[in-house]
Amino acid sequence: MTDHAWLDAAAPYALGALTAEERAAFEAHLADCAVCRADVQALGEVSGLLAHAAEAATPPPARGERPHRARLPEDALPQRPAARTFLTHSVSLP
Repeated sequence: MTDHAWLDAAAPYALGALTAEERAAFEAHLADCAVCRADVQALGEVSGLLAHAAEAATPPPARGERPHRARLPEDALPQRPAARTFLTHSVSLP
């Protein structure tokens, strides 16, 4: 490991994760530092491959949308038991 303070900024720079102020300061440093330029170049090559490293995922449905489901035929749906009717009795107390 090296104690070169700017190397910690190389990966975020290659990924475009620095603020505008941090990016400007790092780019000024890159003009004079071959070590950081080489690191940024290597990280840039790897970060370009990250997009192809995994299969594309299907995003979840947007909030409020329902996922599409296959419709089952009516006879394939489970039958609900008949609704039960509860009777209330009025009781007169003495």
